[in-house]
Amino acid sequence: MDLEAAEHGRRFIDAARIIQSDSGKSLVGKCHLSDDTRDVLNDTLRNNEYFVAVLDVDSESAYGLCEKFEEMCRRRKIAISNDLREAVYKLLLYELAININLLSLDKKKLISSTTTSKEPVGFVLKEDEFESFWETPGAVRRAAVSNASDPRKFLRKVERTVVEILSEDEFKSFRSAPGVLRHVVLSHTSDPRGFLRKVERTIADILSDDEFESFKDAPGILRSVVLNHSSDTRKFLRKVERIVAEILSDDEFEYFRQTPWIVRNAAINNPSDTRGFLRKAERTTAEILSEDEFESFWETPGIVRRAAVSHTSDTRGFLRKAERTTVEILSDDEFEY
Repeated sequence: MDLEAAEHGRRFIDAARIIQSDSGKSLVGKCHLSDDTRDVLNDTLRNNEYFVAVLDVDSESAYGLCEKFEEMCRRRKIAISNDLREAVYKLLLYELAININLLSLDKKKLISSTTTSKEPVGFVLKEDEFESFWETPGAVRRAAVSNASDPRKFLRKVERTVVEILSEDEFKSFRSAPGVLRHVVLSHTSDPRGFLRKVERTIADILSDDEFESFKDAPGILRSVVLNHSSDTRKFLRKVERIVAEILSDDEFEYFRQTPWIVRNAAINNPSDTRGFLRKAERTTAEILSEDEFESFWETPGIVRRAAVSHTSDTRGFLRKAERTTVEILSDDEFEY
């Protein structure tokens, strides 16, 4: 594909997406392409099998994406010339590969958003406008799947709602956890405030119940449990307490007896295999404490253990960031004391 063909293909795709967006209609439903169009589609993909393979896109997903775009053009009465089709397909497949790589989602789930989104939705994780979502890629994945026609518009609406709720005194308890609030707005778009009120009532009821006294010093953890186990929060808390009691009485985990909250967090986040999770966290802790790079943490193994439990995906990355922040603060005259 030469530069001129790529430019023509790019302009065609952009124009088709604008027409689709302005129509206000979705692309839900079956594709009703003519036999001739399907023949050309198949021939074009067959002639570009190597390109598709290099992008690591399977043939079924490649066909599904090009079919979806052809269907969009059919519905909007946009004709694709045969000499332009190859460039259009290649550009679309390239965008699909970008989305797959950045969002780590099933290829089939990204076909609709790749077809209609003006820019690859995966770029959201790189765009400054959506910085608040960088730490919650799951939100972007959800937008890509559930709001394929315009995921960015959906995310902007979510963020506006989050900002509005955080400015309201009724929900000031969530100001320390905007990520939690963002998750709620994403999951309960029709009435996030109603759901939050229900959560707060449940928390208040549980905190007034002596059975759950051990959670009174951890309202943030309790809020997380209520959000994720709203159907039967008490039953889940009882299960957590049983797991914690059993583990703390087990000599294998005696080093956690000074930090029972770590065990509680592990039980909440990994109730099916809390012991396995803790063993893995302890192995990670031991490995990190044996590495010269993290010598500054050798005298504070508890910090490493906490990081291994709370930041399982990249414990070392978290510790490096913590160390950089520490150095920056200690070099700042504002904090000389």
